[in-house]
Amino acid sequence: MKEDIVREFIKYLDNAYPDVVELRRTFLQFLEKHPDMERTLKIEFSRWLDQHF
Repeated sequence: MKEDIVREFIKYLDNAYPDVVELRRTFLQFLEKHPDMERTLKIEFSRWLDQHF
């Protein structure tokens, strides 16, 4: 389940790229939907940003 959410999150980030505002909006939407995964989403978002910027 958690892995599915992370995969979906990464997919949405890939679709939002290169619009930085949309990337942030995507991150905040996933945090709102999955507050229990805050730490995981932050780590994955950081990894994604490191790979793309």
